[in-house]
Amino acid sequence: MITAARRLNRREALMGAGLFGAGALAALMPACGAAAAGTTNCGPGGSRGLEGTWMQKVAPDDGHASHQLLALYTKDGGAVETPTLPSSDFSDGYGAWIRSGDKYLITFELFAFNPSGQLTGVLRVRSLAAIDQKGDQMSGQSQLEFQAVGRSSFDFSSTAHFTGTRIKPLPM
Repeated sequence: MITAARRLNRREALMGAGLFGAGALAALMPACGAAAAGTTNCGPGGSRGLEGTWMQKVAPDDGHASHQLLALYTKDGGAVETPTLPSSDFSDGYGAWIRSGDKYLITFELFAFNPSGQLTGVLRVRSLAAIDQKGDQMSGQSQLEFQAVGRSSFDFSSTAHFTGTRIKPLPM
């Protein structure tokens, strides 16, 4: 049997990777059928852990103005946050989280820029969060550290406290 050699173009390769990735994602997702009916992680808004999207209010302990952020915590420990701070000063934050007993350890890192748009360093935010019994409210404290461009370590910068509310799907 002779097989013809064929090169995939970029579009075909990306489509194949997308189909493979979607299949792999579907295989990793837990079933929410009859066998899982007693779990709290099935159905819209059913999760009582950190997973999901939160609107958070951050109050710096050093007297700086409070700000808000949207945070997304993925089931596999990934985290993304978008603060209401000027985008010319800070990038979105990317990070990770783990459960530690009845609390959550969360770490984000954001790029920091000066007024002319030059990178000045990386801001690291390390947080300890607790979620209420209903799973809809969050509160905690954060420690901010800064690593200036050219430095090999982070230095303590300040602390903050935060509260958050889970964003849930709403009926039309």
